[in-house]
Order: sequence, then C-alpha cells, then structure tokens
Amino acid sequence: MTMTNDQAIAYLAEMDREINVLLQARRAGQQISEILQLYKKCTAELELMETNKKNIEDAISSLEKVHETERAKIEAQLENVRKDATIETTELTSRMATLRKDAKDLENTVRDKQAFFEARSAQMDTEINDKAETLRKLEAGIHEFKQKHGLA
Repeated sequence: MTMTNDQAIAYLAEMDREINVLLQARRAGQQISEILQLYKKCTAELELMETNKKNIEDAISSLEKVHETERAKIEAQLENVRKDATIETTELTSRMATLRKDAKDLENTVRDKQAFFEARSAQMDTEINDKAETLRKLEAGIHEFKQKHGLA
C-alpha cells in the first residue's frame, strides 16, 4: 500500500500530534512526579511539626504539673511560716506586756523605796541634828561644869 504525498503528510501530521500529546503527557507526568515529591516532603515536614508540637505540649503539661506541685509546696511552707510568725508575734506581744507590767511594778517599787529612803533620810537628818544639838549642849554643859569646878 502506497501512500500519496498528501496521505503521508497527513499521517506525519497525525504522528506529530500524537508525539506532541505524548510529550505533553510526559511533561505532565514529570510535573505530577515533582508535585508528589513536594507533597511527600511537605507531608513529612508537617508530620515532624506535629510531632514537635505534641512534644512541646507534653513538655508544657509536665512543666505545669511541676509548677503546680512546687507552688503547692511553697504555699504550704508559706502558710507554716505565717502560722509560726503569728504564734511568735503573739508570744512576743504577751512577753512585752508582761515585761511592761514588770517594769511598771519595778518603777513603782523604786519610787516607793526612794520615797521611803528620802523620808528616812530626812528623819535621820532631824535625829542627827537633834543629837548634834544635844551633843553641843552636853559639851557646853561639860565645859561649864569644868569651869565651875576648875577642871578646865
């Protein structure tokens, strides 16, 4: 079967179209392959990010638990310190009141003793003065007696 020129040209044109379609299909296949590789890469990165996100969320959860535990411990210690401080403050306040009362009692005792000693001192001064006067009178009497009797 022999082909005419027109048939051969038509056949070649048809073959050219089929080759172009095959080339376009091949390019499309390469593009699809590149897109699939990119999709696989993006999927792997996304899975890695999801794993990292989960790890971070787990770490945050763990830290929150540690934070709560430590916070509870510190609050319990703080409450104990507050209780101890309240007890100590109450004891100190009571002790200070007792010491103030004791100081007031000592002041009153000292004041009473001072008044007693001042009164006693004044009384003794009077007694000393009286005895000194009596002594002077006796000395004067002795001196007079000696002069009367010629003993002086």
